[in-house]
Amino acid sequence: MKKILFMVAAMATLVSCGSHGEFYFDDVENRAYNNTEAEFDSLSYAYGVEMALPLYTQLKDFDCNHELFIELAQQYLATDAESFPDIETVNAEFAKFDKECMRPYMIAKQRRMFDHSADLELPAIYNEKYTRDMFTKWMSQMASYMIVSAAAPVNIHYVVEGIKGTKDIIGDQQENAMIRLDSATQARLQQHRSYIQNYYRNELPKYHMTRTEQWLKRVAQQPGVQPLAIGNDTVYYRINNPGGVKISAPTDSVSLDYEIYSYRGKLLQSSKTQLKSLEQRIIDTKANKELTDSARYAMIRQSEKIINDLKNHIAPVSTIRMEVIKHCLSLVGEYGSITVWAPTKFAPPSRDLMPNEGIVVDFEVKRIVPGSAAPVMPELPKKSTQTVKPSNAPEKTGVEPAQGGRVPMKIVPAKK
Repeated sequence: MKKILFMVAAMATLVSCGSHGEFYFDDVENRAYNNTEAEFDSLSYAYGVEMALPLYTQLKDFDCNHELFIELAQQYLATDAESFPDIETVNAEFAKFDKECMRPYMIAKQRRMFDHSADLELPAIYNEKYTRDMFTKWMSQMASYMIVSAAAPVNIHYVVEGIKGTKDIIGDQQENAMIRLDSATQARLQQHRSYIQNYYRNELPKYHMTRTEQWLKRVAQQPGVQPLAIGNDTVYYRINNPGGVKISAPTDSVSLDYEIYSYRGKLLQSSKTQLKSLEQRIIDTKANKELTDSARYAMIRQSEKIINDLKNHIAPVSTIRMEVIKHCLSLVGEYGSITVWAPTKFAPPSRDLMPNEGIVVDFEVKRIVPGSAAPVMPELPKKSTQTVKPSNAPEKTGVEPAQGGRVPMKIVPAKK
């Protein structure tokens, strides 16, 4: 099941722009254009193949309306990023269809495939709530935004040619899953993918490095923004609220509320999103009919304990992982808040961050305890022995305890 839906999941992991003007996010640039007279473009054609491939292989049973898919792709690729359909809404709607129709169908099909003695009737894919054209629209939106979010400089004309040419590349192997395509077809597909891989590995990092440098220069000119030297690098900060008493030693403990964004407004980490995911886990656990009452009760209590621990969590300054937070902590006191703009080297590990994207870190000091020992971090839930495991596990954050690390107590302003 995971392999079958891999491409769909990859296309659904997309950038979502924030609307926080005070963070000075950069615009998401759509570099797609349409020129029917231009020379053949390999990257554009390759993206077209990548957009259409799942529709002819893993998702062939869903009978995508290919003409509508192309029509919508042309429309979405020509849309500026600000006017693009809200991708979070698209993902949420598609997730419901996946849960209610897609997965039951695929699971039933797999069972019938491996149990030849079973006379299993496959559930209907579409109904009054979900239609073929809705599925086609979602796939076109997600596939198009895969290109827009990566700021790929594609020619829409040759993207469409790639979509149309995918059927010919696969030929009579369309009934097979990806893993079963013959070696010659796999080699042709790999050749197309090499153009996309080259863009992600070489061209996209250069693009984001240049854009981030330009963005930081603009941020530096905003009201109240100050430079701060960290080693040989410069970050920029703005004190939103100076707060009260400040930390005095690395052994002081702090409690923080924080948000970390990419320079284009994608939320990467947040103390609040951890709580939301745990609260959603409780909702899912209550609705899970495959759990026994005792297992459900235990999982809910465990999630509630983690929520309580996270809300009251406090840890020594020396254990904070993100250097940019450690360096800026002494700039504000208890109940104070600060926003920091920094190059990508200060970013936390995140699959949602593209190569060389700068970041925005916004945090508030909720509490300071002088010389307090670090409390034990809340233990994450262990895997259930039930057939269905809890979803929406809390993400790793940049303020969890780590081994070693010291906070510099002297702040060295950078020259403007």
